[in-house]
Amino acid sequence: MKTWKIVLVSLILPLTGLSQTWQPLDIPSAPRYDDVFFLNQQKGWTCNSNGQIYQTKDGGQNWTLQYDQFGIHLRSIEFLNDSIGFCGGLNAGAKLFRTTDGGQNWVNITNQIPGLPGGICGLSCPGNNVVYGCGQWSGPGYVIKSTDGGLTWEVIDQSALTSRLIDVFFITPDSGWVSGTAASVSEGGIILSTSDGGQPGMLASKPACLPITYGNCKRRTACIFLLPLSGISPVEIHKFLNHRMAAPAGRSVMYIPNLDSLYGLCGNAVMFETRDGGESWHDLQIAPGESFNRFHRLSSTSAILSGRRLYRLSQTSSSQPGPFATATEEPCRLQVFPNPGSGLVHIAVDLDYPTLCRLEVGRFDGRDIPQVLWTGEHPAGEYRFSTDLRPGGTGTYVVWLKTNFGTLHQIVSIVAD
Repeated sequence: MKTWKIVLVSLILPLTGLSQTWQPLDIPSAPRYDDVFFLNQQKGWTCNSNGQIYQTKDGGQNWTLQYDQFGIHLRSIEFLNDSIGFCGGLNAGAKLFRTTDGGQNWVNITNQIPGLPGGICGLSCPGNNVVYGCGQWSGPGYVIKSTDGGLTWEVIDQSALTSRLIDVFFITPDSGWVSGTAASVSEGGIILSTSDGGQPGMLASKPACLPITYGNCKRRTACIFLLPLSGISPVEIHKFLNHRMAAPAGRSVMYIPNLDSLYGLCGNAVMFETRDGGESWHDLQIAPGESFNRFHRLSSTSAILSGRRLYRLSQTSSSQPGPFATATEEPCRLQVFPNPGSGLVHIAVDLDYPTLCRLEVGRFDGRDIPQVLWTGEHPAGEYRFSTDLRPGGTGTYVVWLKTNFGTLHQIVSIVAD
């Protein structure tokens, strides 16, 4: 029987050059670049929430627009080879695209995947014409698989183990990992592994989740799973996972791509850097206000981070890009009032673009499962909600707004009348 099992994994990559700095690349800004993928150090692709796909042939110095379909949120991108590639989306009817000419033309193949329940948040092409995808960030959790280069597909239900899946990474056609959130969201982020192609199977033990309350796990060399190649022992893995929790308060720890055993990143709208294995963190001050999503390691001295633009970490650069782009207004906004309040709170959500949404409220200490106030795919507009927190008692609460563009939150204090 083909099975998935749950594992704790290293988030550590050997990459030297801590004197390096992040520099913006010459590419137009967008609400968010959700993914970036390179076949080698020179040739790569990126996709964004504006429905655009760009290609570079010189390591990111110059980018050429290959696809432009405004209104389609493109979420993930990966290639099998120079010709065949895939791009995942989040909109209804536009969840997976395929190219056979290196990205010059893209075909919507969503209707070729029978029973696909949602979008494709992650893609992985381990070779031999095998392609995996997973989704979606707002639930449910599933894996898609093709063994013929994307001509035919199967959907593998993972709802017994997960409530949502965010990313996937395979090192062989049969061995790999998917990451997301456990079936019980109170158990936090989770990573599943398989060595037999990922078919559903029985799991006798309780899920061993990463300690991220109501969180997700992501990769793109963030959840890098090459333990034998990293040289990191299980003791060091657990030590680093514990250090992760010392990340700055209120910051997502979904994105932790490590450059070596001591260097790491975490954040979403603000990126923090650690150079001592997570003992201390400082603000990188990379384009304040951006929502960062992907990290791709190009070499031992170079990497690319995606946000509203792309940023490259390198020791030297042949180009001299201009100053960091000034952050424009967030594509989604959240306001909660009154704060502090006596129980009844009002929530304002403003969306500039269509997006999947999930609005939750829960206690700051995480002892209760958050209440879902609003979910689903919604058009741009202004949305207003009210909820009474008095049954939960006085204390500190968190209101979370999760969208295709990232996560916003606001801390709310409930005091006695």
